[in-house]
Parts: sequence; structure tokens; C-alpha cells
Amino acid sequence: MNATRSGKYEHGLRGMQELADAVWTPGSRWHPGELAWARLQHLGREPDWPTRLWRQGSTVLAWGWVDLPGTLYLQVRPGSAELLGEVLAWAESVATEALSVLALDRERHLLEGLRANGYAESTSDGPFFRRMVGGLAELPEVVLPRGFTIREATDLAARTELHRAAWHPSRVSLASYTNVTRAWLYRRELDLVAHAPDGTPAAYCLGWLDSRGRVGVFEPVGTAPEFRGRGLGRAVCLAAMRRMRELGADTVTVLPRGDAAYPVPARLYAGLGLTPIGRTVVFTRAR
Repeated sequence: MNATRSGKYEHGLRGMQELADAVWTPGSRWHPGELAWARLQHLGREPDWPTRLWRQGSTVLAWGWVDLPGTLYLQVRPGSAELLGEVLAWAESVATEALSVLALDRERHLLEGLRANGYAESTSDGPFFRRMVGGLAELPEVVLPRGFTIREATDLAARTELHRAAWHPSRVSLASYTNVTRAWLYRRELDLVAHAPDGTPAAYCLGWLDSRGRVGVFEPVGTAPEFRGRGLGRAVCLAAMRRMRELGADTVTVLPRGDAAYPVPARLYAGLGLTPIGRTVVFTRAR
């Protein structure tokens, strides 16, 4: 079995995306679009993110990504479960504190493998994320306040500033957002911005499709503080859903916070017809 480090950062991402794309189910933690955003939204994170891919020929069988000091994200093909021990051993060797492994509770092959390798689900009560999934067959009309419009993001500087305002404080920069737009599976027609009557960018939704065009994901969505409470987040997500359907998708998913401390995003997506089917869990083992 060939185990290769990621090499060039973006090249490693492409291999990670290809595995996520190949094994995607609604119970997966990672959609390939979620990976693109997570890995490219910030610049200069490579030293903090040791990453390794396991390949058989050109096919990626597993990958591990350690967010130092000790959080592991990973993906292993269901038919290659024996690699999980290798991924964990490598992650333990590069982590600088006791390893915490994040997975979705529906990824049964990973959870069983983690337990077999001496890990147990954490009982600490902290933030978690919910996998929410919905269909695209029947969608309501997009309703905007008078004078507002939705257009594709063409001004990347303005698009970046909108994200920074919605997620203040934010490390996203024009250079990092430009990298996002160059990622595999990025589509300009799914990068939508709601504009106020005077042209001010007010809210946005970045959508992604898997390579087969069947499953869309929101990652990320945001509204500038001064425009909140007007239904713009709902409108721009609906516009993205309708475009996903036009492009052949039949399913949309998102992974918002699910704990009571941060309830607003989950309420937004529930109002769009998405329902929770799973949540993230953390597994730990003392070093």
C-alpha cells in the first residue's frame, strides 16, 4: 500500500475530495465541497495541518488531516477499514496533545474501527454539528424584499468583504477566496449574492455539487449584520437550491451547528425543508 504525504497543498486536497466524492452518502461527514471550503478558506495553515493520503495506484483509499495540536479529521473507504489503524498511528505521531477524532455518528465503519483501536466516544457536552438533508423536487418561490436582487458573485473583493462582515472576525482574505474559486467543483453559478437596492452586497450562499451533480451542499452561508432579519438567508439558499435542481441535483445537505448554544442556522435550514439525520461525535484515547 502506498502512503503518501499530501505534497502540494491543493494537490492533496484534490485527492481528499475525490475520495469524499466517491464514497458520499447522506451519512458522510465530508462532502467534497465542504472539504474545498474547509481547506482553502484561509492561507498559511499548512504547518498547522499535517495531512497524509493512502493510495493504491492513483486511487485514494484513506486520508488523515490533523488540526494541531490534536484534532483528527479522516476518511477511509468502507472496503479499506484495515487502514484506519495506520491513519490513527500516523496522527498520533504528529499530534502534540492527546488525539481527538471527529466523525459522523452514521459512519459505522469508522466508529467500529475507532472502538477496535482503543478509542471511546467522548461524554463531554460541547458544540457539535448536525447533518441535515432535504430533497429538491418541490421548492417554494424565492421571495426578496422590494428592490433586492440575487446575482452570481463576480466582484471577488466585494464577495470577500461580505463574508468577512457576516462572520466577523474572519481570516478569509481576497487571496484565499480566490483560491476557493479555483477549487475542483467550484461553480460560479452556485456562488450567489443578494444585493440591496443600492447594490450593496447583503447576503450570500456558496453551493457545491458532487461530480455526478446529484448532491448539493451549502458551505458557507452568511448575511451582513445590518441586513439580518429580512429573510435574505432563506432567499439566497432557495435560489441556490433551484439552480442545483436545474443542474440535475435531487438532494441538498448542510452541516450546521446543532447544539442549543447556536440554534439559528439549523432553524434556517429546517425552514427550507432539510431534516437532521446524524451528528458529529468525538472519540478520544489517552496518550
